Formats: sequence, structure tokens, C-alpha cells
Amino acid sequence: GRARLFGYVINRKMKIFHNGTVAHMSLTGDEMKRFWFQQGDSEGFVNYPLTIKKMKMSAIFTEHNDFIRVSLRSRGDIDVNIFAQRYFNGGGHKGAAGCTLTEAQFVKLLKSKTLFDK
Repeated sequence: GRARLFGYVINRKMKIFHNGTVAHMSLTGDEMKRFWFQQGDSEGFVNYPLTIKKMKMSAIFTEHNDFIRVSLRSRGDIDVNIFAQRYFNGGGHKGAAGCTLTEAQFVKLLKSKTLFDK
């Protein structure tokens, strides 16, 4: 189930923004049920887009009842900890952070702000 879920997420759910430098993926509760999701199955999925040379930031959204859990990863000079703290009351460290929000909030932010401004 985990391998099938990974293939599905990368093939069908990954979206790329900012000229190929930011990726995000999402999993709904129904999709997780469809692939017999168990806690930890999506662990590491957020890291995969960063294997693309041009990619600087990656996020995965997983639906949990009344909120969406977001895992953020980055490389280079992108600080996802600041991003999570500033916009979503989350935290972590420069290369890995987390928060809770909706996917629509994240996409809106991508379209209205320059993530790469310090």
C-alpha cells in the first residue's frame, strides 16, 4: 500500500510552482483510506521533490479530521522554519518545519508572496 501511495502522490498529486522551484503534494482522508494508509506511510514523501536539481522547497499536506498537517522541507537559502512561523504559527528549523493550515491558504500565499525574499 505504501509503495502504491507514493507512486500515486508523485504521479497524480504533485504540483510545481515558481518555475520549478517549489512543489507541493496533498493527501485527502479518502485517498489515505484507498491505499490502506497507516501512520508513518507518508513519511519521507516530502523529501522526494528535493531530488530534482532545481527544486528549493517542498510541502506535503495530509488531511486529519478538522485540520491539515503540513510538512515543509527546503534546501539552499530557503528557511521553511521562518515561513511556517511567519504565516502559520508553526515551526521547526531551516530545512524542515511543520504547521497546520489548508492547502488553499498555502496556494494563495504562493501566488501572492515571493517565498524567496528574506
